Amino acid sequence: MASVEEFNVPNLTWLSGNPVTITSSGVYAFQFFATWCPPCMRSIPGLSELARENPNVTFVGVSGEARNALRSHPTADYPIACAGDNSTSRTAYMALQSKLGIRGIPHIVLISDGQIVFQGHPMDPQFAEKVRELNQRAEQAKQREAESKLTPDEVRGLSVRELQVILRRRGVDTTGLLEKQEYVNKVIEVLGLSESGDK
Repeated sequence: MASVEEFNVPNLTWLSGNPVTITSSGVYAFQFFATWCPPCMRSIPGLSELARENPNVTFVGVSGEARNALRSHPTADYPIACAGDNSTSRTAYMALQSKLGIRGIPHIVLISDGQIVFQGHPMDPQFAEKVRELNQRAEQAKQREAESKLTPDEVRGLSVRELQVILRRRGVDTTGLLEKQEYVNKVIEVLGLSESGDK
């Protein structure tokens, strides 16, 4: 099985977007494609739409072709790179494909927190479903992190509905809470806030 670090193919030539470094945290969709492959080219608009709809998932397209073969590279809403201009990157790219057992393209690998969670055809409905699930999970984690930075005064300024959402997100039963102040007190307790704002 390939390690996450191996997805950082050395000396890639980035044709569009900013270079991406794949780390052991985060969610990545790593697409193997070629311009001579009609199914690959047909999958790019759908992948672009999926990338736009799921901003917490970093999509990356990589071809083993040389840059000159990709002159008319596809317009994608995610970074595209080629591995064929440099023998080191081409060898690393081919070794990664071999380790993953990729026998054909288009092929996509979905990585979450350093683990491969999906591998297969990019138009497989299970892939899109998994991307949406991981995007939602990442969004919830961001919200929880932002909520954990709230001060008691900021908590007091929230509506009852916002307070309920914070508590629900943490699995807290709100049965019996009637007044806003009760919700405020519970959120302050659950977030571990003191009245001085210290954690």
